[in-house]
Amino acid sequence: MKIALRILTLLCVCPATAFAAAPETVEIWHSLDGAAARVFTELTARYNLLQSSVQVQLTRPGDAQETVAAALAQGATLPDLLQVRDDLGEKVLQAGISRPLHGVYQPAFGDAGWFVPDTPSFPRDAQGRPMAYPLAAQIPMLFYNKDAFAKAGLDAELAPKTWYGLQAAALKLSQSGIDCPYTTSDQSWIFLENLSSWHNAPFVSDDAGSAGNKPQLKFNSLLQVRHIALMNSWVVSELLRIKSDDVESNHSFASGECTVLTGGTAALGEALAQPVFHVGVAPLPYYEEAGKQTGHTQIGGDALWLMAGKSKEKYKAVADFLAWFSSPEIAAEWHQRTGYLPVTTAAFTATRKAGYYQPWPALEAQLQQVEQRAKPSLTSLPRKYWQRLRAMISQHLNRVWKQQTPPKQALDDAVHEGDQLLGNPADPAAVVAQRKGNEKTGKKKGP
Repeated sequence: MKIALRILTLLCVCPATAFAAAPETVEIWHSLDGAAARVFTELTARYNLLQSSVQVQLTRPGDAQETVAAALAQGATLPDLLQVRDDLGEKVLQAGISRPLHGVYQPAFGDAGWFVPDTPSFPRDAQGRPMAYPLAAQIPMLFYNKDAFAKAGLDAELAPKTWYGLQAAALKLSQSGIDCPYTTSDQSWIFLENLSSWHNAPFVSDDAGSAGNKPQLKFNSLLQVRHIALMNSWVVSELLRIKSDDVESNHSFASGECTVLTGGTAALGEALAQPVFHVGVAPLPYYEEAGKQTGHTQIGGDALWLMAGKSKEKYKAVADFLAWFSSPEIAAEWHQRTGYLPVTTAAFTATRKAGYYQPWPALEAQLQQVEQRAKPSLTSLPRKYWQRLRAMISQHLNRVWKQQTPPKQALDDAVHEGDQLLGNPADPAAVVAQRKGNEKTGKKKGP
């Protein structure tokens, strides 16, 4: 009799448990590393614990290029959300594997509540709706080790304002025994794209992107040549240590190896994650003789792109996760712990009210100016050229650092090669004249 009752009980209970709705899975492929990857993992795990209808799974196929390459591989099973660096977006668009974010996710705060403005790196449609989720947007800043400044006899509360001021500080840091006074990340973005827009100097012709106009590269003018020549002199004198073009420089700064860094704001999150020293934050340096900075810096970074061909239930789950991640509390935490720009205006407001920016007023001031448009730069060009141009520019800059090519010749060559890539072959007579000029100055370290 007892056995019969147990069987009856199982028959009554099993159907309810066996047919319970399984949670919808949202798979995200990302290329975050270091502190940002740890924070993203922690936040998604928190979301998974808070509810049972959606479960987010994270996969890191590799760095930015490797992650996109994995998605574009033949026969790849696509995730639901894919992290895409701004200069790799065209590859994803051309592959036809994505769809606009606004078709699935309509945030409660409305289109005006996004913090990151409509820029070439984070474009919106005609109604102002983001095409992708601005997960990891950055602006360039200068970061420095306040403790190392004080030990070297420098004023820890006074960041270098000009490039020559940074040179004086780097010399003093070197004399105090520091092996890496200064380093930079993303050398094309910092040394040419942002240098140009920061000084309102042309990187590309003003009509770049206009219908019927062929853009011409302009980053071999006196300002840019002089800057690369100065940076090269720092490389020779070991004031500037050139790292790889990924996040190696951020890690070198966060560990205390390098004292000053110019790079994206994610460097702050990396440094705060392992608090070895007190961090100072300042705007990028400028050249006084070029006219005190009157321009604005560029916004760059990565977004989460929505993949096409998913079910209605899948997109509903994606929307639920993004709504949670965009809530003021979570979006503010993401911003504060990673250094990436706030996803929403509410997150920026909450961060400011919490006093987060008090140690770094320069950071708050720069964030308040993100709506200001910068001079046309590389991102004014068709997106399909971005990655190839940046890679090509870095190759020419690396030849300068290795003392293989003088700065002026390197930038002239880069502009010529870039114009050819853009379908703008240079005038042969101009090329001959340029070559003759380079031959006359070829033995010099600078222009």
